[in-house]
Amino acid sequence: MKKFIYSILISMIMGATALHASDSQLMVIVHPNNELKVMSKQELREIFTGDKMYFENRKISSYLSSNPKESTIVLEKVYQLRNQRLLKKMWLKKLYRGIVFTQPSIVESARDVIANVAKNPSGIGIIAAQTVPKNVKILKVDNQLYL
Repeated sequence: MKKFIYSILISMIMGATALHASDSQLMVIVHPNNELKVMSKQELREIFTGDKMYFENRKISSYLSSNPKESTIVLEKVYQLRNQRLLKKMWLKKLYRGIVFTQPSIVESARDVIANVAKNPSGIGIIAAQTVPKNVKILKVDNQLYL
C-alpha cells in the first residue's frame, strides 16, 4: 500500500512539474491547406512584425490571443522585446512610416485563434502549447513543435 501511495505522489509531482514546464511553451498553427511544414523563428518574427506579408501571393492574416500570459511569452519569444511599451512603439513607427498597414488580429482566446486560422487559408496563429488544436495544422519552427 505504501508503494502504491508513493507512486501516486511521485506521479502527481512529475505531472505538476511537466505541466508547469509547458506553461511557457507556444505552438504555431496554420490553415490545414497551407503547404508549409516548417519555418525559421526569424520568418515567424517577420510575419508577426509585418515584414513578411504574403504566403504564395495571399495576404497573411495573423492572429494572437489577448490572454496576458500568452501575450507575455509571445512578446519575449517572437518579438524579442522586454515590454508592451516597446511593442507599441515598434508598431507606431512602422504604421507612421507606411511600412505596414495592419497588425496581427488580437482575439479573445486560443479557441478564437484556432477558429480564425481554420477558416482562413492564409491564416497563421500562435497559441499555448496546452491547447489541442482541431481543424488546423501545427507548424514546426526551427524543426521544433514548440517555441
